[in-house]
Amino acid sequence: MSERPLAYRSEIVEPVLHSVAAGECCSLVGVSGVGKSNLLQQLQRPDVLQHYLRAQAQPLRLVVIDANFMADWTAWGFFEGLTEALLVALGADLPPAAYEALRKGHECVLATTANAALALRQCATTLAQLCAERRIVLLFDEFDPLFTQLSGSVLRNLRGLRDRFKYRLMYVTVSRQPLALLRDEDEWDAVEPFVELLSLRELSIGPLSVADAADEVSRFAARHQAEVAAALCQNIVAQSGGHPALLRALTQLALTHPESLDQSLKLHQLPTVQLECAKIWQQLTGDEQDDLLPVAHRQPFDPRLVRHLVLKGLLRDDAGTLTLFSPVLREYVMALGQPAGDGAAPPIWLDPARNTLHYYGSDVRSRLGPLEYRLLCYLWERPGQICEVADVAQGLHPGEPLDDLTRVRVLARRVAHRLKTMAPDKPVPLRIHRGNGYQLVVE
Repeated sequence: MSERPLAYRSEIVEPVLHSVAAGECCSLVGVSGVGKSNLLQQLQRPDVLQHYLRAQAQPLRLVVIDANFMADWTAWGFFEGLTEALLVALGADLPPAAYEALRKGHECVLATTANAALALRQCATTLAQLCAERRIVLLFDEFDPLFTQLSGSVLRNLRGLRDRFKYRLMYVTVSRQPLALLRDEDEWDAVEPFVELLSLRELSIGPLSVADAADEVSRFAARHQAEVAAALCQNIVAQSGGHPALLRALTQLALTHPESLDQSLKLHQLPTVQLECAKIWQQLTGDEQDDLLPVAHRQPFDPRLVRHLVLKGLLRDDAGTLTLFSPVLREYVMALGQPAGDGAAPPIWLDPARNTLHYYGSDVRSRLGPLEYRLLCYLWERPGQICEVADVAQGLHPGEPLDDLTRVRVLARRVAHRLKTMAPDKPVPLRIHRGNGYQLVVE
């Protein structure tokens, strides 16, 4: 498969490259399936760097940090993984003696597992040698889970490394949520110095442009030794709104069941398309879902409350009116909460007296632990109410001090994730309202 055009994703590639070339850090925010990995591949291409930066491109090296390749997400695991990634990506540029010295330093870190101080110092040594010859950009892909797990001390260390090497070391984070929404208020003092580096350059990874979207349809079809007619390609681009995952799902349908695309208002009900819509919907916070619903239904809403949805590319300006970027996604959102018909099972039904739980018609009680079930029972008894975190903690752990609410927050996120895995193509009725609490949406 040939490389994508140099102008692919120019609306985001160009400002990111010019920002890091100027020594700035960036935070990129995009919803599920929006093509973050393809974007990172584009950013690393030497010809793309040369195209946008000219003479500035040569000393700039971009390194992707894969959290899934780290031994663990402790301080030691993070800095060991970062050092290893730097050596693998840039070691070939070093003289043999210099590379061997850094390699032995990394082996020393590996031999003293859990020595966070040693791992940090070796990482700083590696960066000092690498930054002496080039400017380095660390690209943190899928940063959400890593950022929520890293301790405040690690984030302060990252800020310290940036301060030490100044404009020779830049960070670019790629996440589904703005970083400010990923940590609780009581942790903010510890993480703010790091977030401050990125907050001034927060950019959206929105849907593809019309030209890029059409090219992606052709590329996907070519992988299957097929072509898509121009009119059908135009319909796919329009219905998907340029969202790469929706594009692939619709293109697959066009290749296997082209007649299904004639029923545009029912596309959101087709399993593969419904699954992609559900992924987008479920990774939104409860507040974001609440803010998106009136826009989808063309009801009055406060424009100030949906700015973060515009940042993510979920909303776009259509002749002065904000609307969802994809007609298919809009139909999916509008269908949420509508009755499924006589006799249809409700999304969730609990009977605490009988210790039962049915989720989209399936008995899932055995798949939840006692405390997870108690959380759902607490919210079930307060249907539709946003329950404050402290109240939930008191309800689950009566009589215990409320000094640390972290375990309740972790519990709520875990339950929401488990419900999502039980029915991946369905909306999760447990909503997490950051800063407010938790809500169980029931019909």
